[in-house]
Amino acid sequence: MLISSNFIIDAQPSHVFDTLLDPKVLIKCIQGCQELERLDETHYRGRITNEVAHVKFNARFVAEITELKHPSYIQAVLNGEDRHLGSSIKVTIALTLEQTEAGTAVGYQMEIALWGKLGRLGESIVRRRSLEFERDFIAELSRACIQPEYTPGPTLAQQEVPAAKTGQILAPQAALQSSASVVMSRRRGWFARLVAFFRRSR
Repeated sequence: MLISSNFIIDAQPSHVFDTLLDPKVLIKCIQGCQELERLDETHYRGRITNEVAHVKFNARFVAEITELKHPSYIQAVLNGEDRHLGSSIKVTIALTLEQTEAGTAVGYQMEIALWGKLGRLGESIVRRRSLEFERDFIAELSRACIQPEYTPGPTLAQQEVPAAKTGQILAPQAALQSSASVVMSRRRGWFARLVAFFRRSR
C-alpha cells in the first residue's frame, strides 16, 4: 500500500530536518509511540501501541535510516512485530524538504506492508487509519518546529467534543443527565400537588 502527500511547515529546512531525527520530539509526534531510542546515527528502536478497527496492537520496532542528505532528504525503513497478535509491519518512507516562501515544503512517500491479523483488515481500513496518523503527526511536528518549548497537543482520538448548544443532539451522558433531571422535576411536582391536596382537605 502506497501513501504520499505533502505539507508546509513554517520553519527552515535545516531545523525541520534536525527535528525529524530527534527521538525526544518524534516520540511526542507519533501517535501511540511509547518508547523511542536512538541507538546510533542511523538506527532507532521503540514500541508503539494503537488500535485499528478495534484490533489493538503493541509492536516493538527497529528503524534504519538508509539514505540521508542534509537538509533535503531522508529515507528510512521500519520493521515492527506484535508477537501476541501474530502480526508484523514494514514501512519504507522517503521524505523531501524544500525551501519555499511559505516555509519548508515537506513531501513524503510511504509504502506499508502488513502481515497477520493486521494484514487481513483490508487496505481501505488501514489507509483511513494511516491518514489519521498523518494528520496528527503533521500537527505535532509543526508545533515542535515553531514552538521553543514544545508540548504535544491532543490527538484526533483525544480531542474533546464541544458542549451541545440549543437545538443540538445531546451526547449520551448529557442526555441521561437531562432525562434524570426531568424525571426528578416531575416527581417533585407530583409530590407538591399531593401535599397541597391534603392541606386543602383539612
